[in-house]
Order: sequence, then structure tokens, then C-alpha cells
Amino acid sequence: MTAFTLATAAYPVEQLTDWDAYAAKIARWVGEAAEGGAKLAVFPEYAGMELTALDATTVEDLHGSIAALGSLVERVDALHGELAVRHGIHLCAGSLPVREGDGVFRNHARLFAPSGKRGTQRKIVMTRFEREIWNIGAGSPLHVFDTDLGRIGIAICYDVEFPLLVRAQVEAGATLILAPSATDTLHGYYRVRVGAQARALENQCYVVQAPVVGDAEWTPSLGTSHGAAGIYGPPDLGFPEDGVVAQGAVDAPGWVYGEIDPAKVERVRREGAVFNHRHWDDQGARVTLPPSRSSICVEACCQVPTDDCGDASRLIRVASPNRMENAMLKKFMTTAMTAVALMSASAHAAPAQSLSLTHGIAQARATTAVEDGNALAGLQGPGLVAVLIGTVLAVWGIVELAEDDRPDSP
Repeated sequence: MTAFTLATAAYPVEQLTDWDAYAAKIARWVGEAAEGGAKLAVFPEYAGMELTALDATTVEDLHGSIAALGSLVERVDALHGELAVRHGIHLCAGSLPVREGDGVFRNHARLFAPSGKRGTQRKIVMTRFEREIWNIGAGSPLHVFDTDLGRIGIAICYDVEFPLLVRAQVEAGATLILAPSATDTLHGYYRVRVGAQARALENQCYVVQAPVVGDAEWTPSLGTSHGAAGIYGPPDLGFPEDGVVAQGAVDAPGWVYGEIDPAKVERVRREGAVFNHRHWDDQGARVTLPPSRSSICVEACCQVPTDDCGDASRLIRVASPNRMENAMLKKFMTTAMTAVALMSASAHAAPAQSLSLTHGIAQARATTAVEDGNALAGLQGPGLVAVLIGTVLAVWGIVELAEDDRPDSP
């Protein structure tokens, strides 16, 4: 794949008067990106919420305005699809809450190709506001999209703060991750930005942030949004020292342009000062993600996805690190091995220790081989003491791990 120019938007949500005003605005933005040489233009998360201004009867009602958007989704997609073909550009349209067949609204980002094809990535992990107030449901599965520009993944806002989701896309071949975002505080903006830069570092790839900006207090869905558009890579060979390929000013509307060069990704993974991408597995214990999170739909040229990825896609299972810290795993192994050594001191018992990982929690199973069916029969003096001490140590290790696996307090 050859290098190309990408444009990422810091997009102002405005109180538009009618559909024609919206269509003219999107056409103007896409035309500007194309004139700037962009082959891919990225709009933010929930940029489509400015369409709620078109219905005066629901604009001040959060859930009513979300529902009202449903009648416009097809027109929005048709507009972006036509502009992508007209300008010969790939477009990641501003995401929208879309009611699906089960009646649940999910956050959809859509990728349009100049060929007229398109694909959809649902947001996987919901923020508190989406869960508790918007009632937006979690989506699945993850997708990567085969395009003329290379293989692309989309991690919508909060999703880019979760390493395993992006890692799954990278292991499926994505070298460019798009992270459209909507954050109403600078705290939120920097959380997404830090997540984007961290994903670029650990995967040695490009990650692009496109935020909503500006005052939209007329809609309860957004309020005032903050952020800066940015393109990030690993701070290593061939990339800027801080990993910032391009970045706009905070809260300044407009396009930010930067070069995406797949050859630089290949080189840094091959010759960089560090091999974060290659050394991912060296973190230690591994478990697989739940099926709905570890399934990757690899789509040719942005074809319309289905929940089961379709017959033309291939399913990739991605192993991911266990949430248990390596230090705790080592503590358990140490205590378990000590227990085995002590119990082996008895001439009347031959214990065996096995370790299984289930849902991230280590469980120890000790089985004792005994000739007469009674593990303690015949144990005397030091042998009995050794078994008792070993048992206590093994139980202590299990308790330590169980406590470490408890969820954090709010």
C-alpha cells in the first residue's frame, strides 16, 4: 500500500434549519477535504446529532430526538455514499444512534468507499452517560475493513480506551485505527487522546482522533463539546519523537491533515528501538475474549456487515492477556510450588498440583494419590506437618488471587 493523506475533523455541531442546510454543510466539508488531497476523511462520534434540530417537536427531548433520527438515517447514508463516489474519497461518517431489529439503539459509525460500498462498526463499550441516560446498547462484533488504502479498524471514542478491542483489530491486520469521539469536558478529550496514543504505541500503528467541538446547548444530547483532531503513531523510528503526526488546536473547528504511510508501520515493527507489537505475548498469562468481543469480521472493500460476519468473511479468534497481574500469578505459582515441595516430603503421599484459568480467576486443584483411600492415613510426625503447611500455603495463594480479581470500588 502507498502513502496517502488523511483528514480528521474537529467538527462543530450546529443548530441547522432544514435538511438542505445539513446536506450543504456536509458537502462543503467533504469537498474541502478532497481539495486538500485527502483520500480518507474522518468525522466525529455523534456528529449526526445536529440533525435533531430539524424536528422542533422533539429537539428538547433527549429520547424523542434520538428516535426521530431514525427517519433520516437512510438519507444521511445516501448523502455520504454519493459524496464518497463523487470525490473519490473514503468517508467515516459522523456516528448516529440507530434503532436495530431488537428495538435497542446502538451507536453506528459507517465507512463509505469510493466504489459505492460501505461498512458499519458498532460501538462496543458504552460510557456511563450512554448506559444510564441515553439507553444506548452495546454493539458487536468488531470489524476491520479491507480498502484500497489498507486494512482499517474503527474504535469509537470510549472503545479506544480498551487495549484488547484495538489489539483484536490489529491482530486481524489493521494498521490504521479511526477513533471518532464526542467529549463534553477536557478530561474526556484527554482520556480518549491518551487511549489513542497508547494504542498507537503498543500496536506500532496509526490511530486517528476526530472530535465534536463547540456549543450545542440547544440539544440535551451533546451540550458543549471539547477536543482537538489528531493523528498519532508510535514515538519511534520514522515517526515524530512525541508520536504526534498531526494535531489541531483544542476546540478549533476544521480539518487536520496528515500522511498515513503503511511502509512506516512495517519498518518500525521490523527495525524500531522496541518491538511493542511483536512482544505483546510476552506480558504473560493469556485468556481468550468472550466470543462477541473476539470475533473479527474482515470485510472486503467495505461490504455491508451482518451480525455473523457473513459467508465471505473469515473469523479470527484473538487471544488476549488475562486481567490477572503477572505478579499475582507468580505469587500463586511460588506458593503452589512450595506446597508441592513440602507435601512431597511425606513418603506416604504423592500430591500433584494443576492450574486452570477460568474467566481470569486461578483455581488450584490438589489431588493426592493414596494407596488405601485415606490421604492422611499413615502420615506421622514431619510428614503430617509438611502436608498441613503446604495446604495452608496453597489456600493462602488462592485467597490472594481471588481478592485481586474483585472489581474495583466505585
